Amino acid sequence: MNIASAMELAGYFFYYGTFFSYVVFLVLFTRSHWWRTVMGKHVFFFMLVLAVLFGLGILRRIIGPDWFEAHRVALLFWSFLATFIVGWWRVVLLIVAQLLGPTAIVNVPEEQRVIVEGRDQRIILEGDSRDVDGEPELLN
Repeated sequence: MNIASAMELAGYFFYYGTFFSYVVFLVLFTRSHWWRTVMGKHVFFFMLVLAVLFGLGILRRIIGPDWFEAHRVALLFWSFLATFIVGWWRVVLLIVAQLLGPTAIVNVPEEQRVIVEGRDQRIILEGDSRDVDGEPELLN
């Protein structure tokens, strides 16, 4: 095996490994509470778009290029539209976080603070002045 063949084989390994890492991430992410925040939803959909695009690449290797060539324009449109949306969504979130602070992203009132705790990554708010018993409330 020459160096080019080894690099090609490693490239396929990295490609498939990347796809499966996205799928595992999405499965694990849905089991946490992070997806309930604005930033968490963005991370989920960003990874979902990447998983779909990588999955289309794998599907092309399985069924061949004919179907993809016949649907090239639609695939191009929807693929770039999806990446355009999540890319600009990320830019807007970053600008909002930089201008207003990170608490603007998770809608935390000024008198509260965010606490992430436990194995299931529960997100709670602590210090709400309206909370008469002093117990933190679950962020939903």
